[in-house]
Amino acid sequence: MHGLEGLIAGRVAPGAYRWEIPLEELFRTARRPQQVGLTRTPDGRLALPLAMGGGHADVEAPPWLADAEDAGWEVFGLGESQDEQGFFTNAADVLEFPEEADSADWDAFYDLLTDMEWLPAERGYLIVWPGWRSLAEAAPETFSTALDVFRDAVDAWAESDTPMYVLLPGPDGGLRELPPVPED
Repeated sequence: MHGLEGLIAGRVAPGAYRWEIPLEELFRTARRPQQVGLTRTPDGRLALPLAMGGGHADVEAPPWLADAEDAGWEVFGLGESQDEQGFFTNAADVLEFPEEADSADWDAFYDLLTDMEWLPAERGYLIVWPGWRSLAEAAPETFSTALDVFRDAVDAWAESDTPMYVLLPGPDGGLRELPPVPED
């Protein structure tokens, strides 16, 4: 069990959460069972049936990731960054922002997070940010702003049929909502 069962099933309110999971479990892989049938490529084109060797459903993936993707979630994993520009660059790459999009300021980043028309989700968006600590330590104000923008985007998506979650993984066990960032 990875602690995301309720979230994946839609029984947890959209939000920004501290996901307490040992990092070795976060990245532990298990081979997915091969499924027979038609699949789609990441850009939506019909892929070869897996029985003929097409697709990628048998790739090794962490069990939580396999469960989320199998349930129709678009899952993204944000890496480490040391400053605002590094965060924007990493997020633009991971979230597959359109090349022509300007995501180098917080307003533009929010607009892109609340659009995502280039990557529609069957169930919702799940942003897992294992690299959050590096930004929190190197640039606490940038980290705080990033969390605020993520929370605002989560709130915007909550008004639709497509929820968004932001998870900050780390050691221990459980899932708990992040407290608001204190005002200075």
